Amino acid sequence: KEKIEVVYPGYNIKKFNYEEKIKVGTFKICFITSGDLVKRGVYNFIDAIEVFIKKHNFDMKVIIIGKAGKMIKELKKIISNKQLENIIEFIESNDKIEEYYKNIDLMVHPALFEEFGLVVQEAIVCGTPVLTSKMVGASELVEIGNENIFLMENSSKDEIIKGLEYFLLDSGNLKKWNTIAKNIFKDNTEEKYNEKIKKIIYSI
Repeated sequence: KEKIEVVYPGYNIKKFNYEEKIKVGTFKICFITSGDLVKRGVYNFIDAIEVFIKKHNFDMKVIIIGKAGKMIKELKKIISNKQLENIIEFIESNDKIEEYYKNIDLMVHPALFEEFGLVVQEAIVCGTPVLTSKMVGASELVEIGNENIFLMENSSKDEIIKGLEYFLLDSGNLKKWNTIAKNIFKDNTEEKYNEKIKKIIYSI
């Protein structure tokens, strides 16, 4: 065990960096993935949004960004059946993802399991709070930094609803969570990652 060292992936500091947010208009939530929507919990996410809106009558806009592919028709049908077509929008993955991080109020990453989850730290260092779970590798850094920070136990519909209530019904929690998390991730850059890897290699 003494020879084991965990090195977490770094982020591109030139592309992903902090910007102060000014709250304007409708609350915006984003679900972002460059990979498997099912693995990232898209079904539970949509179900949770439906329940939360019905329960709290909350005004929000939800954007799902990813490679839906053949799933797009099925997902749009589910959204239509839940009467959420005016709330949830699909956007294909693109190389300007940092612009979304900087212009949303909350990112939700309810992956069923995730080795790390670069989107978590990318969003946080751009100044956006993230609702994610202990099933996501990046949460290890959050827990190391502050064990009292809010993390879902898993990515079930009920846990996502609980997380939405935590963030959306008390705006102070958004600011508090992001202040803590931003300080944890800010030094986890690609440069620092490369330095750690070199140090480990040279020590062998």
